[in-house]
Amino acid sequence: MTHRFFASFIMMSLFVVFAVVLSMSSVKALSGQLPGTGGAGEYNWVELPEAGELFREAGVEGTFVLCGAAGDTAFGFNRERAEKRFVPASTFKIFNALIGLSAGSVKNAEESIPWNGQPQPVGRFHAFRNGDVGTHTEKVCEHHVVDKDRPAMRGKITGIGYGNNEIGRQVDRFWLGGPLKISALEQARLLARLTRNDLPFPPETMAAVRDMVKLEEGPGWTLYSKTGTDAKSKLGWWVGWVERWGENYVFALNLDLKNPEDAAKRAELGRAALKAMGIIDR
Repeated sequence: MTHRFFASFIMMSLFVVFAVVLSMSSVKALSGQLPGTGGAGEYNWVELPEAGELFREAGVEGTFVLCGAAGDTAFGFNRERAEKRFVPASTFKIFNALIGLSAGSVKNAEESIPWNGQPQPVGRFHAFRNGDVGTHTEKVCEHHVVDKDRPAMRGKITGIGYGNNEIGRQVDRFWLGGPLKISALEQARLLARLTRNDLPFPPETMAAVRDMVKLEEGPGWTLYSKTGTDAKSKLGWWVGWVERWGENYVFALNLDLKNPEDAAKRAELGRAALKAMGIIDR
């Protein structure tokens, strides 16, 4: 009896160790993986059943994309939607900050921007929100920071290849109601370039903006993220990356906001998917 119990214990222990190693290997296999431009056929797609189940349990329609900082493979849920472009809303503030800082619209990430003492509409002037990530992010990434020179702004957007590259005539809100649109896969591609200093901005500017979206640290990992909400189309975003094992794992999630409470599900679902993949532990 004792021998059988001992043998069973050993087998169970080996199974647990194997499962842990397999989980870590699958996550580390993401290292070096990144979709191409977001178009069909330009990358390998691996469906994540875990992510799909999370969306179904939450009762929302959306997509989730996860990939490493280079390569041609994307892991995710709902490939068709991952390739579809939507208005980026406040997720564009990451790149607006890059443009504003590099153009000298503000001197640095600590500079104060006048608010005229008046409350401003949520969605156009609100802080760089992942929760309360610090007032300096609010000062840099607001409407005031954008380059008001329309041809120059169009050139910068085209230069980085931001979705459909369309800014229309209103240079101070094209990322809110459109015409600028981007897919989840394209968001992941651009964020991966930001983590690699592979965008046409000074390295110190990219480092400053990365620091702005730093949200949380855990055992061996750091989470960077940005939310976005398009009230008109009732769409929510959560994008960012996790630094772990010396690598960056970028992600992009969007979902339909059918009810007010669905907004909270952006980060909740994203975190749950990242946790399911073993990239974060909470």
